[in-house]
Amino acid sequence: MRTLIGLGIFAVFLFLNQQPAYAADQKDCNEMVLKKTGILAGVGKSVGFIIGVRWGDGYVRMDDGRTFKFKAKGAKPMEIGAAKASFRGVVYNLEKPEDFAGFYGGLATGLTVVKGIGGSALQNTRTCVAIEVKREAAEGLQGSFPMVTGIHIELAK
Repeated sequence: MRTLIGLGIFAVFLFLNQQPAYAADQKDCNEMVLKKTGILAGVGKSVGFIIGVRWGDGYVRMDDGRTFKFKAKGAKPMEIGAAKASFRGVVYNLEKPEDFAGFYGGLATGLTVVKGIGGSALQNTRTCVAIEVKREAAEGLQGSFPMVTGIHIELAK
């Protein structure tokens, strides 16, 4: 049974790390300094049993005054339960709204027992945009270990 669970988690991890190849557009994000360029906020939901599924929507307000909406969905291994949470965070290295869309990978953790806490640090390796997200309020019963997570963000119409 452990082997099956381990293979399932490994398969999800491989699936989440599949991004389109943008070799010509690829940047070396390790050499970049994080520069705050905006804030984000929204509401997300998640449900999981060993592997969690997450989805939500929100908005980004760039420091230059531009605002746009986005939708997100993703998965995280080692998560159990269900929760709804509002979140707020900081956006780094965002030059234009279209650079916000794409796949983000990083670390996330959280605990919700009626009210919850948690956070994530994620980066888009194609555009080097980084986000730091903290739960502001959460309702439900859910727990997750600090673990690799991935989300796909698209701009909302």
